Formats: sequence, C-alpha cells, structure tokens
Amino acid sequence: MSHININQLDADMKIVGKNENPTDGKEYLYTIIQNNNLFLLMQSPKTIRFVNGKAIPITGEKYRYNQLQLPLPSLPWLTDSIENRFWKKASEGGLANDVLHVNEIVAEEDLLLRFSPNCRAEGVQGFTLKNYSKPDTQAGDKYTYMDLPYSLLIEGGLLDAWKKIIQDEHLPLIKGVAFKS
Repeated sequence: MSHININQLDADMKIVGKNENPTDGKEYLYTIIQNNNLFLLMQSPKTIRFVNGKAIPITGEKYRYNQLQLPLPSLPWLTDSIENRFWKKASEGGLANDVLHVNEIVAEEDLLLRFSPNCRAEGVQGFTLKNYSKPDTQAGDKYTYMDLPYSLLIEGGLLDAWKKIIQDEHLPLIKGVAFKS
C-alpha cells in the first residue's frame, strides 16, 4: 500500500474530514474516502532529533504521516464500539472491565480496536485501531495501525465527524453490510 500524498489526491478521493489534535495543535487527522475505502491519514510535524546530545536538523518533508486503510462499512462498527462498548459500563451494555479489545470482520477485513491507557504517551488514554488485512509494506509490518487518543476523538471532534459521515446521504455503501464478530 502506497502512502497518500495529501497535496496530490487521486481524482476519486475526497477529504471528508480534517480534525486537529487539541493537545498538539500542529497534528491533523484527515478522513478520506475513495470508493468503498476509508483512509485515516495522520499528519504530524517532524521534530528535531537528538543523537549523542547533538540536534539533527530536519531535512526534506516537514511532516511525517501515518496511514490506515479500512473498509468504509467499518465506520459504524468503529463508532459504536467506542461509544457503546468501551465508554459504557457493563451494566449499561458495555464491555466488562477486563475486556480491553474487540475484533470484527468487516467486508472481509480483520479489524481490532484496543483500549490503550498509554496511547502515544504515558497516561494518555485512547485506542489503537489495527487492520490485520492490510500489511504496512513500508515499515515491514504484517498489519497497519493507528493510535487515536481520546483528545482527538472528543475535543478534536473526530468521533462526531465520523458519525456525520455515517449519516451523510452520499454513503449508501455503509448500509446493509453484515458484520462478523
């Protein structure tokens, strides 16, 4: 899977959301739709690295990107899992306290959503979303993943943006897809 160039999208790609991470005002998550695919593209500024106490200057591209491809019909499962499984108590229909992840097969792709008490940094709660059906060929990993901190989902408005996409009339591909747990 090649990475999307946010400045040169394919003609059939559409950016349907751009959400800023409020804890890092320079980091954005783009939600992009192409046919029956949903792409999440995280854009973060490159930071100066230090090696043996010496600053290594930033060269080339000013940003680094993390990309996750999902089937578009996974969006209702993803939002429902966050709101109704993880964020509700077991007595309200949510997951038991000791359950930290949910799996789902959506459009023949194996997805996992895992609670993370240290999402990208110690003490920062969020989720790790994995697609075991899409290897990360650039990193050499057998799957692709993205960390989604609560701050991005809630204060950054990402969860509300996804719910709006689900309700949008131009997404009939979401409706009528069977899910397998």
